[in-house]
Amino acid sequence: MKEPLITVVIPVYNVREYLSECIESVLNQCYKNIEIICVDDGSNDGSSEILKQYDIQHFNIKVITQKNQGQSAARNQGIELAQGKYIYFLDSDDLILSDTFSSLVPQMEKYHLDIIRFGAKSFSSGKNVAITHSTYDFSDEFNTKKIYNKEDFLRKSKNAFSASPVLYIIRKDILAENNILFEPNIIHEDELFTTKVFISVNRAMYASKFYYHRRYREGSTMTSKAQSKFSFDSKVTVLYRLIELKTSITDLNEIMIIEDRINNLINSLYTYSKIDSRYKKSCIKNFLVKNTTTMYYFKAFRLFIKRKIYGLKNRLKHLYR
Repeated sequence: MKEPLITVVIPVYNVREYLSECIESVLNQCYKNIEIICVDDGSNDGSSEILKQYDIQHFNIKVITQKNQGQSAARNQGIELAQGKYIYFLDSDDLILSDTFSSLVPQMEKYHLDIIRFGAKSFSSGKNVAITHSTYDFSDEFNTKKIYNKEDFLRKSKNAFSASPVLYIIRKDILAENNILFEPNIIHEDELFTTKVFISVNRAMYASKFYYHRRYREGSTMTSKAQSKFSFDSKVTVLYRLIELKTSITDLNEIMIIEDRINNLINSLYTYSKIDSRYKKSCIKNFLVKNTTTMYYFKAFRLFIKRKIYGLKNRLKHLYR
């Protein structure tokens, strides 16, 4: 039986020094039925020339060039063009182990999974670059031999949430059926995208091996814009979108993980020391009011259900005395 096609989407912007190493980690996969879509987001450091050579030399590499629009737009291009049954997002300065797809795709096929999450470790490309998150290991929360239904997966992911889409392979139809794309013109778009993905899956597994190797370097999006107003405003946009999403659903497990992400993001806004204090307080106050109101009704509804169950148990006790 032919192996199912997996599409690897790689957004590229000014990563000449690391790009070949990244692409080679995909070409060297033991699993061979791979489509690689590299989206050049207006690079001006020589990355474009490297991509052109790979495009010429490898039939399974497709290079798309666009004006600089940000990582979200680049990834969305990849989603639109992807032909694979499964889709995976790889950052252009990072690496994956050679057995990543040969280990994970067969599991997705065998157990009819919508998603499989996996571990990662970090490394530094510079003496002065601090590693703030050395490993991404959720094996304390997940059982690697268990297939999780939606309720259990959301409950576990609430305690072991990682927004980065480089840490899972997703069945492409999940994105198409639920109209899931990356929010354009912001950073921290992963927070919204991954939350939407998680609430849309029904069968999931976790692999504890560190298949992904994340590079910490100077000049990356997260290190260069960590305290910027753009970063702050991006989180504000994500918060608005999450609140909108929450009002459109009724499933309690979905609501709970969205609530958790909202609270986490609100708390992170307090850490921005370089943002005008009045502007920051105004934004936070606005979200606290919105979220407090929602939490009040959610807790009231949960209390109502508990009282109903308690009353039913008491009636059953009287019946069987």
